[in-house]
Amino acid sequence: MWHSHIAFFAPYDGADPGFDPTDHTKVDSRLGSWEDIRELSRTHGIMVDTIVNNMSWESREFQDVMRQGEVSLYHNMFLTMSSVFSEGASEEDLTGIYRPCPGLPFTQYDWAGKTRLVWTISTPQRVDIDTGTEQGWGYIMLILDRLAESRVRYIRLDAVGYGAKQAGTNCFMTPKTFELI
Repeated sequence: MWHSHIAFFAPYDGADPGFDPTDHTKVDSRLGSWEDIRELSRTHGIMVDTIVNNMSWESREFQDVMRQGEVSLYHNMFLTMSSVFSEGASEEDLTGIYRPCPGLPFTQYDWAGKTRLVWTISTPQRVDIDTGTEQGWGYIMLILDRLAESRVRYIRLDAVGYGAKQAGTNCFMTPKTFELI
């Protein structure tokens, strides 16, 4: 059996092509369909890249949070500064956060009239998923279920080191990350 590695194929907003999916559970129609992946899996062992730490700020879920704030069904799906640093953060805590680009990993977003500091570890358009909440973990499981239904045999977890933030650490490859994996 041949093996094929398929890079990111979910629809994205274009700010950071491929790395800012608007819906991880769909295939960008310009690239094919889930049926195409299932068909390819008949003759190939399929590996796909999957992003588990973030999604586009233009996603349906994040847009719902921006409109409805804390009454949104998805408000716990996204990391905020206060969801990690519930007791506040020192300058040392914040400057010790490891990230792939300069500056602090937060972007101000308006959640139904309330300004929130949302984790954006890479770019302001890529909002971080809180994998430690029911909503965040549920979304990750939806992704994995869709991949399993499509007979994907291998998954490469892209940027998984950023998948679980934890106060008192540099927020990269934390003990919670290993629980996530």
